[in-house]
Amino acid sequence: MGAAFRAAHTVFGISQAALAKRVHYGGASIPHSEGGHRAAPEGFSRVAVDACGAGDGLGAVFRQHTEPTGAKGWSLEEREPLDAEWLAVARNLVKTLLHLDVATGGDDSAPLAIRAVATARRQVATHPCRAGVEPDVHAVIGELAEVAGWLAYDAGLHDEVRRLNLAARHHLAVAGDASLDLLVVQNTAMHVADQGRPVEALRLARNVLGSRSLSPRLECLFRIREARALAQAGADGEARRVWRKAVGLHQDGTRDSDPAWAWWLTEGELAWHAGMVAGCAENWSDAIENLMRCVELTPARARRGAYIHLAMLMRAQVLAGAWRDAEETLRLLWPHVGEVRSSRGRAIVRAALDHARDVGSSQAAALRGVRI
Repeated sequence: MGAAFRAAHTVFGISQAALAKRVHYGGASIPHSEGGHRAAPEGFSRVAVDACGAGDGLGAVFRQHTEPTGAKGWSLEEREPLDAEWLAVARNLVKTLLHLDVATGGDDSAPLAIRAVATARRQVATHPCRAGVEPDVHAVIGELAEVAGWLAYDAGLHDEVRRLNLAARHHLAVAGDASLDLLVVQNTAMHVADQGRPVEALRLARNVLGSRSLSPRLECLFRIREARALAQAGADGEARRVWRKAVGLHQDGTRDSDPAWAWWLTEGELAWHAGMVAGCAENWSDAIENLMRCVELTPARARRGAYIHLAMLMRAQVLAGAWRDAEETLRLLWPHVGEVRSSRGRAIVRAALDHARDVGSSQAAALRGVRI
C-alpha cells in the first residue's frame, strides 16, 4: 500500500510536504504511512487519494488494507490470484490491440482498450497476486494503458488520452519500469502539442532531456519532440538546430540497451517528423518532399499509418496550392477511408477539404465537391 501511494503522488508531481498541506494532516503522517511504520489516520486514505487525483484504483488498494476482512462479504484470499496465466492473457491483449491499430485505426479498438484497462485496474485493486508477479502485473497494466491512450488519441478521445497516460505512468512507477514510462512521456508530449499546447510539450521533452541519461536513439526521440514544439511555437531557427541534432543522433544507430518499443523510430518516421517540422514553419516544399518520402516508406500492411500519412501529405499540398498533386493524393487516399476508422485521419482530410472550399481558385474545384 505504501509503495503504491508513494508512486502515485510522485507520478502526479506532488511532494510529501505539499500533500500534507492538501490533506490537513501532520507532515509526519505521510512518510510514516508510506513506510509502513504505522497505520494511516482514520479517513487519511480517502482524502489522500483524492488529493493525488489517483482515482479508484489506488482507493481500492487502501480499502483492501483498511476495511475489515469480509466487510463486503468476501476476503481478499478468496479471490482468484493474478498469476502467470493472467499475465499471458494481458500481454496477448496488448499484441491484439497493436495489430488492430496498424490494420484498422483507433475508432473501433479504443473503446475495447479503455474497457480492458478499467477491468485490469479493478482486478489488481481487488485480487491478490501470486508471489513474485506483482511488478509484472503493474508493468503490463501500464503497457495496456499506454496502448489504450494511443488508440484513444487516434479516435479523438482526448480526455481519455490524458487519463490513460496518467494511469499508465502510475502503474509503471509501481512496477519500476522507467523505460516504458519514457514512451508514455513522449506520447503525452505528442498529444499536448497536437492539442495546441507546444510550451507544455517543450517542457515535457526538456525535462526528460535534462534529467535522464539517454541512449542516442532515445535522445533522438525527445529531440524530435523538442524540435516540433519549438517549430509550433514559432522558434524556427532553434527548431532547425535541434532537428539537425536529432538527425545526427538517429544516424548513430541503436544500442543493445534500447527498449523494444524504440523499433518504430525508422527512416520513414523520421521523414514524417521532418515534414511536420517544416509544415509548422510553412516551408511547404520541404514538408511535401519529406511527407512523400514517408508515404513511400510506409509498409503496405500499415493501413492506418498510410491513411494518416497520405492525409497529411494532401493537407500540405492543399496549403501549398498544389491542387493537381492534392487531387492525386486524394485518389490514393480514398480507398483507406472505407477501410480505416481513424477520427484523427478524418479530421486531417476534412481540414484540407475545408481549406480548398474556402479558396476561390477554380483549380480547387475538384476538391471542393468532396465530402467525407
